[in-house]
Parts: sequence; structure tokens; C-alpha cells
Amino acid sequence: MTALRRATVAALATGLATFAMAGCGSKASPRPSDAELASDAIGRSNIIMAQLALDDGGIPVSVLGPGSVVDGVVAVSAQFQTSYETSAQNYPLSAKSSVRIGDEAVKAEKSLRHLARLQSASDRDHHVAAWTPDEAARVIVVGGLVDAGLVPRTDLAGGFDHVSLDVTASPALDAWYSAHQSERLPGSSSLTIADEVSRALAVINAPQP
Repeated sequence: MTALRRATVAALATGLATFAMAGCGSKASPRPSDAELASDAIGRSNIIMAQLALDDGGIPVSVLGPGSVVDGVVAVSAQFQTSYETSAQNYPLSAKSSVRIGDEAVKAEKSLRHLARLQSASDRDHHVAAWTPDEAARVIVVGGLVDAGLVPRTDLAGGFDHVSLDVTASPALDAWYSAHQSERLPGSSSLTIADEVSRALAVINAPQP
């Protein structure tokens, strides 16, 4: 792991702790409460969607505030939290989309609840399907690109949930990702779709507060 990657993960862990502890009180048991798990998932989803919108040109760096972006990577801080809550979440996912970052973050949060370590008692009671971190990262990023108007829905035939109509973990998504992962991220001159998934994965795998 590079020094930058270590610093980024450390910043994510610190920032996620701020999100998770806001209004939740101290932990009473080794496993976080359902409220803490929900706050954790929300915090991570906000970061991932802000990063995607930043990388595809949907939001300028200046909106996220000083110190919130380090070498192109969203580094969570109190400044980021304030900027996100007051303005950033209301920006569109991309110049081609009317979907707000905050609305897409809600979908991302639902995807994160497929991870065993972020599932609540209710999630387990309702047998929410378990996804790997890689599956969750791909669903969130590709779903975000679809809602941002940067990937046609018709390209992902068979890759949508029949009830929510959102992108879901499936062989169709795996096939699409395998074929397109090395392509440039729309709106970015240097990043690939795989790079964006890796950034999402880093947030997903950051230590739990």
C-alpha cells in the first residue's frame, strides 16, 4: 500500500467515525447498533457518490471545500461533511443528469446494506442477499453512471432488479463490467471505470468506526 493510499484510508476512517458517531452515542456492544450501521453506510455512500460526481465532472472541487480533496481523492473531514450537507448533495451526478448526488447516495446506501458487516437485524430478518465488497462497488459505480446518463440502460439488459429497477449484482453486470472496465470514465481524461470502482472499494473497505 502506497503512502498516499495509507493516508487516504486513514482519512476515510477518521471521517467515517465522524459520520457514524453523529447522534448515535457510544457503542454498547462489540457489534454496532442498527443506528450506527445505518450511519456508517450513509457516510460511505456520500463519499462514494461525491467522488463519482467529482470524477465525471458533475461537481467542482471548490464545492467540497479546502482539504476535502487530496490528489483527486475525496478525503473525508468535518469540512467535507459540512459542504456535503449544505450544498454538494444537491449537485447533479453529471452535466447530463438531473439526478442529485444525494438521491444517488440513497441508492448506494441500500447497496452497502448487502454487505454482511453493514446489515442490520432487519436486513438479516428479510434475508437481504449478501454481496462481496467488489460486487457492491461495481453496482454502485455502474448504477451511478447509468443514472448520470453516461451509460445507456439498454447496455445493461438483464442487469437490473425486477422490483426497484436499479442496477444489481448479476451475471449481466459482470459481463458488462468485464467488457468496459478499461474504458475511460465519462468526463475524465485519465481515470478508467475500473479506477472508479477501485476508489469506491477503498471507501467500502476502510476500517469500520
